[in-house]
Amino acid sequence: MAPYQITFESLPDEIAHEIFINCLDALDGLEIEASEKIAKGSLLSKYPVVLTSICKYWTYLALTCPRLWATIPVMIDHPSLPEYTPPLPVVEKWIERSSSLPLTFSIKQCGQGGDQYKGPYEPKPKRVLEMFIPHHLRWKRVFLFPGRSSTGLNLLKNSSSGLMAYPELRQIILRNKSWNYSEIEDDAASLVHLLKHAPCLVSININLASPSSRAMSSEDFRRCYVDPIQAAIPWDRLEELLFPTETFTPLRVLEILRRGCAKLRSATFHLARGSNEEDEEDDDDDYPHNPYQFQQQHSRARGPEYPLAYHDCLETLRLIPVLIDEPKIILKHATLPKLRDLTLYVPYELHDNQEAWKEKGMVDEFKNFVRRSRCALEELHYISISANSLYPPPFLECLSSVSTSLQVLSLQTYNADALMKVLTVRGQRPNDNKALCPNLHSIKLISWKYGGHGLLADMVESRWNPSSEMRIAKLRSVNAGFTFNDFPFEDQFEPAPDPSLLTGDVQRLQALNRDGSGRKIGLTVYKNNIVTEYVK
Repeated sequence: MAPYQITFESLPDEIAHEIFINCLDALDGLEIEASEKIAKGSLLSKYPVVLTSICKYWTYLALTCPRLWATIPVMIDHPSLPEYTPPLPVVEKWIERSSSLPLTFSIKQCGQGGDQYKGPYEPKPKRVLEMFIPHHLRWKRVFLFPGRSSTGLNLLKNSSSGLMAYPELRQIILRNKSWNYSEIEDDAASLVHLLKHAPCLVSININLASPSSRAMSSEDFRRCYVDPIQAAIPWDRLEELLFPTETFTPLRVLEILRRGCAKLRSATFHLARGSNEEDEEDDDDDYPHNPYQFQQQHSRARGPEYPLAYHDCLETLRLIPVLIDEPKIILKHATLPKLRDLTLYVPYELHDNQEAWKEKGMVDEFKNFVRRSRCALEELHYISISANSLYPPPFLECLSSVSTSLQVLSLQTYNADALMKVLTVRGQRPNDNKALCPNLHSIKLISWKYGGHGLLADMVESRWNPSSEMRIAKLRSVNAGFTFNDFPFEDQFEPAPDPSLLTGDVQRLQALNRDGSGRKIGLTVYKNNIVTEYVK
């Protein structure tokens, strides 16, 4: 019997629609990783149109699949594209084709983000937003990147039909770079209205530009605009929060984790000590260079009473402090058993070894935090550019405490040589090797110092195709960046070495990139503001 062949035309429309949706990876990515995709300026506008240009049947299928048209990214003033991409009549047509489905849309204006921009305000984002206003009942995810133009958020409070509501809205991202006082005032009032009339809103990412100090003090800006927005945030149902306009004290963060936000899964906190919070540590000038003395002083330190916080939903946490003691306080008092992704930022404060011991103290709290939380941390992003003299660097101790679970590592540091050495797998048999981070599959390094001698290539090669007996995960992606300037990065940094130190690494990494595995390695060198991609 001859095999039965099914043609594409014989498939039910519903199945053909699913095939279309799954073939357009960018559309699926926009839905899943919306903020990341749009923030990078992904141009998805042509993809659904491609399906309408194959044949009449495909055109019919595309036009009868509303899901293809319910995600609408709009780019404005892109240097290599028309003024509006897609054109505004096309945007209107896409909205119509999306039928009654929930809408995800972005409005991003390019070319007006620098301080050198002195042109007039052009309400182009507002013009685009006006097209979506009549469909506010269908908004699901909204991303606004208006450059320095008017955002048009004042449209969100009222429409021709009366007071506006957003019953389907789940996510809002806003980046407002405008320095115009009246626009910030309108934006803040409109956001308060939106937050109060979006009963399904669970993800908030808002960054309002502060006015100049001549127009308004930071205290007045906070009292008049930041505080009302924070008060309107639906903390009880919030799942994702990024509000860099606001700074949170460690005490406030612990209270949020303790009882204010039970459903929170992802949070970024910009930290600042409150005026009523005394230093938990001794005075900075008293930090010793001897580790034993440091531990003794640390044990005698007295400070305010911070509450213990237990949160069993939080999976992603980013801590961006002003002083290194701030994340230390949170790590000391929080227990987060579900945490999978952590970003620790070590602020650059002083020019001497005192800061090295402070960083060491934070790492000690990190290890205690992991032990206490029993969290299987899969991603660690560690940022520390201080040129301290501690060896081994404190961040290596972070790796040892999460070695078995860690899969993704991102490190920005003055010198990553020590990391590359310890991550290089030695030996050919399991008994020859006790590899650090055996499940690591993605590495990103940014460094201002490199010792050469093939350290980078050694690390990558040892984990690129390890034998199955080694029980080491294959690397899927590697991205490394080095800065080689003819001048010091900071006064106390010596000038970086010559980029010729990377010559051997480049040749070896290029060979791995051509092995046909589909995995990619990126190596970028920054030399006196000139960017060169040696491996890509």
